[in-house]
Amino acid sequence: MVLLFLLLVAAGSVASNQGTITKTATVTTSLVQTVTVTEGAGVTYTYVQTATMQATPTLPETGEPGTSRFNPLPLGKTLVVDEWEISVIGIERDAYRKLKEFNMFNSAPGPGEEAVLVKLNVKFIGSPEVKSSMNPYSFKLVGEKGSVYDYRGDVLEPTLLDREMYGGTAIQGYISFNVVSGEKGLVLIYNDVWYLAVE
Repeated sequence: MVLLFLLLVAAGSVASNQGTITKTATVTTSLVQTVTVTEGAGVTYTYVQTATMQATPTLPETGEPGTSRFNPLPLGKTLVVDEWEISVIGIERDAYRKLKEFNMFNSAPGPGEEAVLVKLNVKFIGSPEVKSSMNPYSFKLVGEKGSVYDYRGDVLEPTLLDREMYGGTAIQGYISFNVVSGEKGLVLIYNDVWYLAVE
């Protein structure tokens, strides 16, 4: 058996400028296996397996705002990640009534929970010839209790879901979560790596 491993890692870089934190972290691991198997009666066959895995990105130096839930990017600052600018506009607690106004089929929070709406401004800063969209499922929320809350997947207005834009375009939209009622210190998590204060 012959194994050939190919490892490609692109490390991240960090820069800051007048209230804007710029961070890039793309880490990809590719595994290529060439396997030759010989069985009885002289039968030999060869096949190639390739797997691409997303590894945990290398974080910047500790202490940089935005790299920890205990040191999130302050409210009002803009996070620049790869080709996106992301800033928190505001938060609405106990927001189920508003969710029902958006769409009657948006579900109620569970017992002991409240619905939370976070409004974001996102800008795609890629080429004007290229279009992309922000995935709201890239966001999570965490509070003082340490539990991580996933995006609810509601019908929202305005929404970030499936809104394509060309480079240079900015949009605003909501993302929604269920959190334990009254939990404090809520912090938005982007791509499981970057942290933005929301209150």
